[in-house]
Amino acid sequence: MQSNHVIRSKEDLLKHFGSSQKLEICDLQQMKNLLCLNVQPEVWEDASNKNLLSFSQEFVQNTTKFTSDCREIEHIYLISFLANLIDLDLQDNNISDISSIIKLKNLKKLYLGRNKIGDISALQSLTDLIFLDLFSNKLTSYTLALPDLVELTLSCNKLEDKSGLQHSSKLQRLNLNKTETTDLRTIPTQLFGLKELTLQQNNLIEIVYLSNFVDLQYLDLSYNPQLQNIGPLKFCTQLTKLSICKTNVFDIWPLQFLKNLKTLDMASTKVVDLHPLQYLYKLVEIDTYYACIIDVSPLSKLTLLEFLDFRFNKITIADTLQHHKNFSKYDFSHQKVPTPDELTFYNKILSVRSSHKQIRKIQVENRVSKFRESMTHQKEYIKLKINEQIQFMNKKIEIIFSQNSYADQ
Repeated sequence: MQSNHVIRSKEDLLKHFGSSQKLEICDLQQMKNLLCLNVQPEVWEDASNKNLLSFSQEFVQNTTKFTSDCREIEHIYLISFLANLIDLDLQDNNISDISSIIKLKNLKKLYLGRNKIGDISALQSLTDLIFLDLFSNKLTSYTLALPDLVELTLSCNKLEDKSGLQHSSKLQRLNLNKTETTDLRTIPTQLFGLKELTLQQNNLIEIVYLSNFVDLQYLDLSYNPQLQNIGPLKFCTQLTKLSICKTNVFDIWPLQFLKNLKTLDMASTKVVDLHPLQYLYKLVEIDTYYACIIDVSPLSKLTLLEFLDFRFNKITIADTLQHHKNFSKYDFSHQKVPTPDELTFYNKILSVRSSHKQIRKIQVENRVSKFRESMTHQKEYIKLKINEQIQFMNKKIEIIFSQNSYADQ
């Protein structure tokens, strides 16, 4: 009868590759370690046709979650034995070949961030995936058709082709940070229902296409230094968290429509005027570190504010905010004195806003006046018609009476 050989180390395993002896691994922790061995491809090929491994049945059948991150792993051939895996984490390794994963049909969560993967075609058969992290690899395209994906991270890959996104209409969270996405139209219409979208460091200049994403709750546009106009965001009224830090934005007028906003990051921008925020009563956190704020009084009625970072601004007007219940938590350190030109610019902005309000007020009054005039005309017209009807009925009654009188005679 053939005897089993117990494997206790990497050396034991490599020593018996190619032999006809059946190998048995009993220690579950040792089993876990061996599954992530950097077994050379040629060694694996030599042993491919032989019955070498008899893994612990308990480990193989019961293991649904496997983590082996930051281990400098290069090869993962033995992973294929864990056919019941649901959650696999192989982040921060040196993996380039993921063909062994094709056998893990039950996978729902897969973490492959910070590896050296250029080809992800093996993942196409994993149609049950709901979470996929491919952060910082060597991808140039994403063409997978994974219909059940809910969360996808593609950041830090130079993606020329993102056509696979059109097949994942259930996506709720999409990370495209640093993917050279300069044209947002490459995000297909099937994803207009996204809840979270991150677009850091993409050299975005215009964001008109974002007006279609009306269900967004979290949006990150930070580190796009050429971005100046955020007008399309007025349509994203469900936003609760927004970051525009490290952009060239100076006018935040569209934010006045975001009544659900709770967290706002405007650090390192050119924002001067905070008046568009004065009626956003749900705001809890505002970061304006290294902006150009002069007056914080528009925030005085925002009772839910807990965090305010005003470091390195040019604030000269803060009296009204001193009575706020959380004033002691706010950071006003390192203020700079605004130049006369900056003060003039701020006053000009207020003047323009005031004139716009006056214009809108006149427009509203004109519309109300025209409506009242129209209603008066309608009332007069209706009254005239009623009088005509009454006169007509009276004449008809007189004729009837006169005919009856003639008949009686």
